[in-house]
Amino acid sequence: MSRTLLTGSWYALARPPLLVPAALAAVLPVMAYRALNDGYATQVVLGVAVILACALAATADDPAHEVAAASPHPRATRCAARLLVGLALALPIAVFALVIADHQAVEIRLAGTALQMAAFVAVGPAVGFGVWAWSDVNQATHVATVAVLSVCLGLWAIPHTLAVVSIQPWGPPWEAVLIRWGALVLLALATIAAAWRDPLAR
Repeated sequence: MSRTLLTGSWYALARPPLLVPAALAAVLPVMAYRALNDGYATQVVLGVAVILACALAATADDPAHEVAAASPHPRATRCAARLLVGLALALPIAVFALVIADHQAVEIRLAGTALQMAAFVAVGPAVGFGVWAWSDVNQATHVATVAVLSVCLGLWAIPHTLAVVSIQPWGPPWEAVLIRWGALVLLALATIAAAWRDPLAR
């Protein structure tokens, strides 16, 4: 993957659908700093994760799709370049939110919370690239953003006995919840890989 491709991907993605949610995600932990020690650390971290998921959904957009398709770079390489650019912007923000939450809230379990955050963030590019690859909409970002929010709200609404969002003493053990979060990450990665397959490769 060349520097030219990454630079071109950045110029293609440096637009409000990526930059605005990333900025909001960076500001949220600072604005909610006082609430982190009042039992809201997990909610703040998940809020950051959902906003970053919306930002990464924008990496699926390919403004020069017809031109890029004629380039020497295969489809998977172009998609990977756009996602890497988005991750380079999103990962420092995610780490920043986790560090602040871990410093301010004593009850947070850092490793598990990081996996949970990764699960929510992975929903963004999975839905974004899915909409981009398997729909006929012109601006995949707008549809993908609504879909990402719907999926995340759906995860939040899962019954307590099957919880993905919160840990509860009467529900599944910690290990079972970690397995569910890990499964969500793997499902998102599988969806991304399937969306990146070139339908004309055969």
